[in-house]
Amino acid sequence: MLPMLDAHVEAAPQVTYVGEETITIARLDDETPELLADHRAPFLKIDTQGFEREVLAGGADTVESCVGLQLELSFVPLYGGGMLVDEAVSWAYDHGFHLVVVEQGYASPTGEILQIDGIFARD
Repeated sequence: MLPMLDAHVEAAPQVTYVGEETITIARLDDETPELLADHRAPFLKIDTQGFEREVLAGGADTVESCVGLQLELSFVPLYGGGMLVDEAVSWAYDHGFHLVVVEQGYASPTGEILQIDGIFARD
């Protein structure tokens, strides 16, 4: 949905576009009420290749019901318009979560960490 930037392509040249598809995008809050109805402590993992900001914006009610959240946290721009770590962590803290675990997600061939996964728990 967002274009890969040079840092992404340079770090993983094997990752290439192989085609193009038209998709329908729906708001998270429109898709989850039935799924969450029987769950008292939902955990949300968002892995959307730079589209996290848009998912979070369309999922305020869903996120409010979650006890935990996992986000990709990029240290360098990998996708055009994607969130970077400072914005994502600030968003999580502003919405009542705190960082409890980080997992390495993606590094360049030189070893530079480009992206990690952040796991957040509700305060």
